[in-house]
Amino acid sequence: MYTYELATPQMISGVLNLQAQNLASNLTEAEKKKGFVTTLFTEVQLREIISLNGLYIAKKHHQVIAYLFAGSWQYFSQWEIFNLMVSRFPNLRFQDQPITTQNSFQYGPVCIDLQHRGQGHFN
Repeated sequence: MYTYELATPQMISGVLNLQAQNLASNLTEAEKKKGFVTTLFTEVQLREIISLNGLYIAKKHHQVIAYLFAGSWQYFSQWEIFNLMVSRFPNLRFQDQPITTQNSFQYGPVCIDLQHRGQGHFN
C-alpha cells in the first residue's frame, strides 16, 4: 500500500537515497534511458523546502519510493535554469492572463523509483 504525504525532516535520508539511485551523474547511459533526475539537492536545501511545505513523498512500507518538489520561484532561483525560465514570463500568457512569479510556481523535479514507475504516482 502506498501513502502520500508532505515530507518531514525524518524523511531526508530516504529522499537522498532515492536521489542518489536516480541522479544522472550516477547512472550509465543505458540506465539513463529509463529516466533520471539532474538536480543534486543537499540536506540543507531539502530542509528548506520541507519547511516551506514544498516536498511531497510517496512511500511503500515506510520506504520513500518517490518525491515531488513544488515551490516558489524565489526558492528555485538558486539554480540558473529557473531564472532563465522566469525571464521569459513577460512573453507568456495563459487564458489571456500574464504569467508571473506571483501567480505560478515551479513543479518538479519528480523522482520515482524505477520499480514503481508507471503506476500513477503524482498524477
